[in-house]
Amino acid sequence: MSKQRAKGTRWETELLGELANIFPHVERAPLKGVNDQGDFLNVNDWLLEAKSHKTPKFLAWADTCRSKTDTNGKPWAVLWHGDRRTRQGQPLALLDLDTFLELLEATR
Repeated sequence: MSKQRAKGTRWETELLGELANIFPHVERAPLKGVNDQGDFLNVNDWLLEAKSHKTPKFLAWADTCRSKTDTNGKPWAVLWHGDRRTRQGQPLALLDLDTFLELLEATR
């Protein structure tokens, strides 16, 4: 396993623990190439992509998520973790504005 893939696997495993508090049956998804529907299974209608890169590529990742969800309309999010040695590397979630507004509306 490459160093980059191992880093990504560690981040997915860490997220799995956090997601299990919300989705008790969450699992890491197997690699599926062009048929990929996100990095996690059993997360209701969400498509979740975990990324662990020193330099974020938010626009490219958002475009990838949009292309994966265009056909089924699932809400999506990119869960990013950068360089853990810096404050700028703390975990972030990226999602489209419509999904964000729906989440805000649900908390009213």
